[in-house]
Amino acid sequence: MVGENGEEFFEKLFIESKQVIVILSENYKKKDWTRYEWDIIRERSKENRCIPIKIDNVKILGFPSNQIYLPFKENFDVISKLSTEKLIFFEKTQGIDRDTEVVKLHNEIKKSKGTLDKLVQLVSDSRERTPLGKIEYPSGNFSQSYKVVKTENSNFSQIKQKIILIDLKDFLSKEEIKFNI
Repeated sequence: MVGENGEEFFEKLFIESKQVIVILSENYKKKDWTRYEWDIIRERSKENRCIPIKIDNVKILGFPSNQIYLPFKENFDVISKLSTEKLIFFEKTQGIDRDTEVVKLHNEIKKSKGTLDKLVQLVSDSRERTPLGKIEYPSGNFSQSYKVVKTENSNFSQIKQKIILIDLKDFLSKEEIKFNI
């Protein structure tokens, strides 16, 4: 952004965004651009496209005292749910329609180019199979970095399947993930 017109950049960013979450704090007041940001965001809040969240008891000049805000208490799930609900409401009022998970899955099956046919063939075919076949393990000195969360048998077809849910440790390299899976 160095060398760009900051006012134009932020104005366009905030006007074109479907929703803005503003984190208000004493620190917010001390920043250079926040006054300008707030002037633009305040206009948006008339359309209820702004979610103000207060971290502390900050008083922001121009922030109406009757404005409802969400206090931050490490309530990430509440913030996420509220943001999603407001975004969906805004999109519906604008005529933006998103596919449901079922529609997405149906579309993926339609685009699968024979995958479903191959699956049906495997299910109806009763040959012995070696599910793991030849596996190329990554080279290196890796250790187990997962824990099994849930195991269940799947009796969906003649093919014996086991569904295993694992929890991998954070920040593993690509090779460590391959090794553990």
